[in-house]
Amino acid sequence: MFRFADKYDKIMMFVGTFGGLALGASTPVFILFWGDFTNVFADSMDPIVHSALMELLKFIYLGLGTWVLGWAMIAGWLITGERQAKVCRQTYFATLLRQEIGWFDCINQAELSSNFNSDTLTYQGAIG
Repeated sequence: MFRFADKYDKIMMFVGTFGGLALGASTPVFILFWGDFTNVFADSMDPIVHSALMELLKFIYLGLGTWVLGWAMIAGWLITGERQAKVCRQTYFATLLRQEIGWFDCINQAELSSNFNSDTLTYQGAIG
């Protein structure tokens, strides 16, 4: 399936995989931050507002990081899927053009274009 991947595609797949793994780790980090936030209320009441704001900043940073990692995951896999599907389409079309002329007499022309489109979309969906 990754036969048409070049160096750039492999880098994008790495970015997408890393983003997905880090995005999955954000939920346990959120739970740890939530525990720190609830511990603020167990302390004395004088500096509670300042402590709560400091803990809430962690949630903001976690949310921004989660957004960036989610974008990196989706973008990495979609970009590499589009690029590899394009190369696959070009190779598929070049292979069709190398067929003998009699081969086209034996197949349904409408079915050929439909199969060409569905095969490349299936390939693209398997990557991205």
